[in-house]
Amino acid sequence: MRLIINRTLVFIIISLSIFFTIILNFQNHWSGNLEDFTQVYNSLILNSGFKAEFHDHPGHSLIYLISIWLNFLDLFNIIKLSSFTEIYNSENINEILNDVVFFSKLINLLFLLSFLLIFYKFLKIFSKDTTLKLLLILLFLNSDALLLSIDMLKAEFLSAISIFTSFYFIAEFINKKPKRKYILYSGFFLCLSIFAKFQAIFVVFFLPLIFLYQKKDAFELRPLFFEKKYILQFNLIMMLVVLFLIYFKYVKGINLFFLPTIVIYFFFLIFFIEKYFFKNNIKLVFSNYFMLGFYLCILFLIAFKPFHTNNLNVIINGFGQASMFIQGKNPYSSDLSIFSDIIFLSLTSFFYIINLFFFKFTLLSISLITILIFIPINYFYKDKKNLLFCLITIFIIVTICLFFSVRPRMHYTIYIAPIIFSALFVILDRKLKKNLAYFLIFFALIINLPNVYKKINNSLYQTSYQTACIKEIDDPGAYMYWWHKKIDKKFLIKACQLP
Repeated sequence: MRLIINRTLVFIIISLSIFFTIILNFQNHWSGNLEDFTQVYNSLILNSGFKAEFHDHPGHSLIYLISIWLNFLDLFNIIKLSSFTEIYNSENINEILNDVVFFSKLINLLFLLSFLLIFYKFLKIFSKDTTLKLLLILLFLNSDALLLSIDMLKAEFLSAISIFTSFYFIAEFINKKPKRKYILYSGFFLCLSIFAKFQAIFVVFFLPLIFLYQKKDAFELRPLFFEKKYILQFNLIMMLVVLFLIYFKYVKGINLFFLPTIVIYFFFLIFFIEKYFFKNNIKLVFSNYFMLGFYLCILFLIAFKPFHTNNLNVIINGFGQASMFIQGKNPYSSDLSIFSDIIFLSLTSFFYIINLFFFKFTLLSISLITILIFIPINYFYKDKKNLLFCLITIFIIVTICLFFSVRPRMHYTIYIAPIIFSALFVILDRKLKKNLAYFLIFFALIINLPNVYKKINNSLYQTSYQTACIKEIDDPGAYMYWWHKKIDKKFLIKACQLP
């Protein structure tokens, strides 16, 4: 009976994933969301042999993967054209663009299914209850954070998936028989996340705190025959030298502190993992494989398509770039007051972002309230382990929200949603009887149906047609021309089917 229930849940999860992705995207004109079109446009010019024009997140990972996805669809004749040059010279640009934008957004289905799979495997670390894991995945799938992410092409979605995947592989490394491939994968996906959106690094800083909850018998990582100390030291030095050569080529102003801080934190994290989970010294082995994974990702991102080096500039000067978007200041300034200004802005905007994220009747809010309720319950029953887990979770959420409060955006919830739902899963698994936990999740899904319906209804037939094709078509400073340098009025007239 349980097997039938679990297979039914898997079928429902896959079916809903497909349904949500298609229903949220299919009906819209290519101009339905101009931010979506910007991602698609840059992927198309990448396929035409030009460097992408959009690199302020830097956003390269998403643009790069979409371009490969379009090549794949073109190869199997699912779309007619996959490069901007071909589309520009075609006659039926409107029809082609509608297909290209829709099928580009279907990459979100691949991202979504990958995210759900990784999330499921992560939950296996805490419990063997397959039914509860699948119900939690279903809860996550119906959340506003996920529905918002698959409704658009945003770098935050890929970045959140990649950063959580990187964290998952480290968790696998310290929870099972340690395998070096997990470290390599973790480095690869961290790089993919940063090249999607460099703000992901602020999430990385605090996710590992969850390891405090996972104390268990220490492992011993036995060295392989080729892992000689002098070889590992040489490899690590060379990889760090290359990293800092790139750093000193691009770094300017106040950003000087950015990369050294990250490197120091990285080695502190390795030291913590070694002392907490291992019997022997793993620092050299961990560093080598993690850095190797990071460099393999960079190689993957630059090897097959044109690569704009400003992507590196944006990442290395990430703090200044953030200051520019938030405060309009020079991203390469050496003015130390930038720190105090951002801290002040973060504190003053904190309650705004808390209100934006949680003061709504959503699954995310319900889950967070449940975690908060269990703090006094665990304290009253002197359950120190679960009390620590709840407190660590709240601390991580509050700290990440503080970072994001300097530029509050609703789509940032995708970074914290996996943390909240993971914590909810642990609480339900450890503190409640199984049938009660099942019932509560099912009940939450039922009362959330109006939110799902509202989201779908609001997404139908969205279009910026009036803005893109009529109001601003003669304005050379308009968004379509400013952000899409290869688009001219001739192209827009055909794309908009204007007389």
